[in-house]
Amino acid sequence: MSLLGRRAALRYLASIAALEVFDSHASTAEPQQTGRPKTAHGRYAPPDSPVRIPFTLFGRPGTVAVTYGVTDDPRISGFDILPGMRFDVAQCRGYPTMAARIESYEGEGYRTICGWIQIVTGVRTGGGKPSETSISVDTLPAMGDIPVPFASVGNLPQMFDAPCRNLNGYDRLHWTADTFLTTVPIRSRAEDIQRLLGFRWGYTENADPASHPVARLPFAVTGPDAWNALLPTVSKDYPSWRFARAT
Repeated sequence: MSLLGRRAALRYLASIAALEVFDSHASTAEPQQTGRPKTAHGRYAPPDSPVRIPFTLFGRPGTVAVTYGVTDDPRISGFDILPGMRFDVAQCRGYPTMAARIESYEGEGYRTICGWIQIVTGVRTGGGKPSETSISVDTLPAMGDIPVPFASVGNLPQMFDAPCRNLNGYDRLHWTADTFLTTVPIRSRAEDIQRLLGFRWGYTENADPASHPVARLPFAVTGPDAWNALLPTVSKDYPSWRFARAT
């Protein structure tokens, strides 16, 4: 990792540890509650209105709609189908839920291929342990040994995440996800992966039930700096892929 890369990562870690969620190029986009909109399947979606973020892919414009809410029924979030859960999934109620979909895009065919990369920063404190800060590329656990950085990839793919119970024996957790829509190399890994848009979300979690156990962090649309600051992490974890700096 270069000196500039280390400095960028350290600046980012400092901002997270200080609970400064927004960078200088981020715009706050906390959705307003507008009742209980139904999904296409008739079930109730999280209560917030979608945040729409524009992007351009292969010279064609598009829009991503992000719904950022709170898990009300863990079964709707799908926790009940996850095998090997070591706790009652009802305990996931109150944690944040994020769903992003490409709402519109004027390209067709191969132009629709893109992906989602998500990088999670966790700052854990207390519990009689030294404080711990971790930064990791978020992929499906079953695919952790496959060197692919994408959480979701395909033709206009969607992105969904609903974290739950990540204290790992500590007293307090500040959990932040940086989520990016990116290009996907088609013919060769020599093609750069480029950021198309980004946003940040997350939550805090406390072990003490007397304090507020889970609190959702505000939503923010991020600029190129958020991607560039995390490039050292994703490049180190996935050295066989090329990642372009955002401008």
